[in-house]
Amino acid sequence: RPSGDPDIDAEIAAMVRRASPFPPPPAGAPHVFSASVNFKLE
Repeated sequence: RPSGDPDIDAEIAAMVRRASPFPPPPAGAPHVFSASVNFKLE
């Protein structure tokens, strides 16, 4: 779900790309990834 701020959304997408590659999920497991991200803007 987008944050509503395009710069924050772009950084979150970049964080996920930098964290990859992810190992493949076990057979039959759903392909869902969920994470909470907190930013402190100063």
